[in-house]
Amino acid sequence: MLGGIDNHIFFEGLGGFAILLLIIVPLLKWTFPTSPSKKAEKLERKRIKQDLRRLKKL
Repeated sequence: MLGGIDNHIFFEGLGGFAILLLIIVPLLKWTFPTSPSKKAEKLERKRIKQDLRRLKKL
């Protein structure tokens, strides 16, 4: 072992963070859903950006 680091414990700790993320992120998305109006606004912004890109190419 280099520097006294126990690699097994280190990777086990990183794995714990990954598992927490896999559990907490979907839970938060389910708890605080995005409203339909915000989704519509996001789609509208995306459409406008695409139109601007198309106009810039002309």
